[in-house]
Amino acid sequence: MVIRMTNIRIETILKFMTYVIAGIGFISVVRYASLSYISAFLIITALALFRDFSHPFVIPRWTVNTTALMVLVIAFPRIDMSNLVLPAIDALLVLMALKLLESKHPRDYFQIYALTIFILAGSSLLSLDMVFLAYLVAMIFSLGAAVVLLTYMSEEPDLALDLKSIGNIIGKTSMIPLLVLPATVLLFVILPRTNLPLFDFFIRAPKGVSGFTDEVQIGSVSFIQENEAVIFRAHGPKIPDAFLYWRGIVLDKFNGRTWRNSSKLPVGRMPFPGKGQIVRYTIFLEPSEQPYLFTLDKPINLIYQKFNQYDDLTYTLPNIGVRRIRYDQLSALSKTIPMTNVNKVFYLQLPEKMERIQKLTQSLTEAKQGPEKAQVIMDFFQKGGFRYSLKNLPITLHPVEEFIFKYRYGNCEYFASAMAVMLRTIGIPARIVGGYRGGFYHEMGGYYIVPQKNAHVWVEAWFDGPGWVRFDPTPASLDTITGFWRRGLLLQMRLALDILQCCWNASVINFDLQKQFSLFIEVESLFRKPLTVRWPEIRTNLTKIAYGLAGIFLTSISLILIIRWPAPEKRIMKAFQKKMVQRGYNRNPSEGLEEFVSRMKEESLKSKAMQFAGIFEKGFYRDEKITRRDVAVLRRLLKDM
Repeated sequence: MVIRMTNIRIETILKFMTYVIAGIGFISVVRYASLSYISAFLIITALALFRDFSHPFVIPRWTVNTTALMVLVIAFPRIDMSNLVLPAIDALLVLMALKLLESKHPRDYFQIYALTIFILAGSSLLSLDMVFLAYLVAMIFSLGAAVVLLTYMSEEPDLALDLKSIGNIIGKTSMIPLLVLPATVLLFVILPRTNLPLFDFFIRAPKGVSGFTDEVQIGSVSFIQENEAVIFRAHGPKIPDAFLYWRGIVLDKFNGRTWRNSSKLPVGRMPFPGKGQIVRYTIFLEPSEQPYLFTLDKPINLIYQKFNQYDDLTYTLPNIGVRRIRYDQLSALSKTIPMTNVNKVFYLQLPEKMERIQKLTQSLTEAKQGPEKAQVIMDFFQKGGFRYSLKNLPITLHPVEEFIFKYRYGNCEYFASAMAVMLRTIGIPARIVGGYRGGFYHEMGGYYIVPQKNAHVWVEAWFDGPGWVRFDPTPASLDTITGFWRRGLLLQMRLALDILQCCWNASVINFDLQKQFSLFIEVESLFRKPLTVRWPEIRTNLTKIAYGLAGIFLTSISLILIIRWPAPEKRIMKAFQKKMVQRGYNRNPSEGLEEFVSRMKEESLKSKAMQFAGIFEKGFYRDEKITRRDVAVLRRLLKDM
């Protein structure tokens, strides 16, 4: 029995490529689209696949057009100035599926490709993560091949080719995007840029991404502390864990259940946060609807445009939108803010019925003075049988009192609130600070990864002399890596992907007008500098190159020795058996080579196969060395077969 390769119609390959292109567009927006529209897309696309590749059936065009019009009518009322993109993406998904369901002429294919491009462009308005680059590259290469196949089909609709020819067409047309890649990179660098968020009004901000608002109800941050999404990355040196407090908001008004941020006016100059090692960080803050800019405690200065700064060492950015924010900040590693005058009455405000807490605090601190009182309260929480928990938090009318005297478990809000209230009952001004605690330091990238789950609140107490002093009564230290981050191999993969994402954010997303000018200035300075030969630098660079090449060579040799590539005769035998299977002959595992060849019916094939067997058995069975000439003859015989 002889198996011959059958030709495949160009139209069939084109349909397959079209579904691949549509699939790329769908995957790029599936996490944003509405569930009902996703379901409609999948159902209609399944019908289209059944129609195109299994049982063709005719659908009148007026039916498809009427359905498309109904989709637009349904989607239109959902559109408003705060939500333009998502309804459009939902509608485009269903319209693309309807086009797949139609009988396809060349213009229909082009319409499908155009819809897919619009969908991918819509996904870029919602997110420009590094994965968008993968979707874009896949789309460009797929479209290039599909358009060329469409040209063939337009000239000759019934054209059919073998797989090798089709593979050559697709492979060569896939090289076309590589030719325009240098021009694309050049245009990206030189086109004028603006820092204005021109497209922010298209996008609806995700809800609750930052975790902190102007008021925090006791127990509410626990939902944020179970979220492992990254909130920001901080590029800078590694520092002791005791100083890893990322300041965001100060809460100073308490009504018994909720802490609020008092309305205050921005200040022109920040108070100096005291002595301590000065460090600089570059923060990449993920998209957020909250206005707070997080800084390493205690901040000295922040470098960005049009932000507000306050005397409690916090910063806000009006109209933050949903874009990534990059800013630089200087901090002093200190636990104190040397502020001499504060409104003591304001920071001693408490709701009624705090007598029981006051009596307990007085009994604990009666023999202590100043900061010693705060330390005694710290010890009370850390050594008094309290435990840290995020589950089944006690939500009552009097959460602080019942936390201290009844439940004795809770998250950081309970501990910080209880300590701040106890300090106020004995006349010590206190407030709580919201932000993030800790972070995982990426050694290779040189930056901290701070997830949402590290949301934290702590206490600042004021004493005459040192000023505001930080206290953190929460007994359990927050984990910096949980869930996905804990697994060994997955951790390494996650870190590798994260550094790629970080480079993408810094080099592409945040490539702004300032960076553009800096790049132009650097390039211009290269042409202005006189050409000087610095032999020490050249010698050092040549030494590094030599060591690098030596390392690559040794690594390659090691891999060759470890992998142990199969001998030429084994590779040739594998190719021979594959060739025979294509001609309809399968060799049994226990069958000798000559016995196998003797079963062949075609004399020309049998003659060449017998010559092949004679040369091969000389080296494999008679321990005679197969020379390079023999290998060449075997390969020629294979080709002739």
